[in-house]
Amino acid sequence: MPSAVAVPRATPETDPSQDFVRAMPGPVLLFAPDLSLAYASAPAALLKDAIACDGEAATAIRQAAAEAQATRAAAQGRVELTHEEARRVFDLTAVPVASGRVVVLARDVSFETNMRAALIESRQRYKDLVDIASDFAWETGPDGRFAFVSGGGAMGYAAEALVGSRPADLLVDPEAAAGTLPFAATNVVTESEIWLRDAAGARRPASWPRRRPCTMPAAPGAAPAASAAT
Repeated sequence: MPSAVAVPRATPETDPSQDFVRAMPGPVLLFAPDLSLAYASAPAALLKDAIACDGEAATAIRQAAAEAQATRAAAQGRVELTHEEARRVFDLTAVPVASGRVVVLARDVSFETNMRAALIESRQRYKDLVDIASDFAWETGPDGRFAFVSGGGAMGYAAEALVGSRPADLLVDPEAAAGTLPFAATNVVTESEIWLRDAAGARRPASWPRRRPCTMPAAPGAAPAASAAT
């Protein structure tokens, strides 16, 4: 009877999954079948430290790994960390490999995420400033309709009632104002006056004083945001 041959247990040096992990660029983690961390690449040092701390970040990483292991399919996740007082954000992709192991690939999206948050905050601050600095401020979208109106609204209309409407519908005489409408201007409009009809149906003038209106970043194709006195 032939004698049994002992099969050597995979080690960090002989595990083929580990060879695959070592060849991957960027932050990579390898989890054992019990979801303990078996290996972390050098760029994954922050994630490795987070797992050691066993906090919310570790939970998010292990949840992605557990989902991939259970479904035998790739799973997505995101983890946020604070490092040296800076916010770090990683998108995770967990992929099941042989013998119940799971590889987690991480992509550092800190710059994109923080930039997007800063732009949103900047835009909100601008809108807050517009609300207190002008009688009537707006932004029109690519379709020519109001996409933003300052909080006080205008001419008896609430801001919510104007958003989505066509500025031309407010004109007393659209033909007389043709070619001078600031709502669809592609250049700065100053020293201009048009007549609009307010919510009660009365005629009201709207003027652009002799100064450069503020400009708000807008979607491609949108007209510049501007302000007017009514």
